[in-house]
Amino acid sequence: MTKTGRDAIFISHANPEDNAFTVRLGARLTAAGQQVWADVLRFCGGKDWQRRLEGCLRNKAFRVLLVGTEEGVNMQGVRNEIQIAHSVGRRIGDPDFVIPLRLTARVRAALRRRAEPESFVSGELSIRYDRCQMILAGQAVELTATEYELLRVLSLNAGRVVTRDTLLRQVWSVRDRGGSEPVRTFV
Repeated sequence: MTKTGRDAIFISHANPEDNAFTVRLGARLTAAGQQVWADVLRFCGGKDWQRRLEGCLRNKAFRVLLVGTEEGVNMQGVRNEIQIAHSVGRRIGDPDFVIPLRLTARVRAALRRRAEPESFVSGELSIRYDRCQMILAGQAVELTATEYELLRVLSLNAGRVVTRDTLLRQVWSVRDRGGSEPVRTFV
């Protein structure tokens, strides 16, 4: 926790095409011990997500990562988040409160070329990769960023053995073979 009592990294983005990037970034930050807030990581449709998101931005975030695309930063919701973030940054005296991460058309095209299939289905389990969403028996299931990333890696490798080292590397960004405690905890 920071000296301001804020303990979360807030990721702002607008385009569904940026969901996968946001989820992966959120999973990496979560694995590094950070609390992460982003709409695709925390909320299912129908909840009062805008109020909760704004509450986090105003009261919990110690840093805002703005996933900026040319069309995304012009969307009203993102403009509102940017305005609130700049106001909060001034109030807490942090000129670096907002960190822009610009995804250019070329970067987005490269990410699309590496894109995963749109969905995975096995029985009553469905994973929509494009929406970073898991549905079980017709009901959306809320997952943490790490839970989603683990499920994504396992489902993309369905029918194959996925080693602990592979999970540590792809889900938790652990490069050495120091220990597999995160895998034991989650799996």
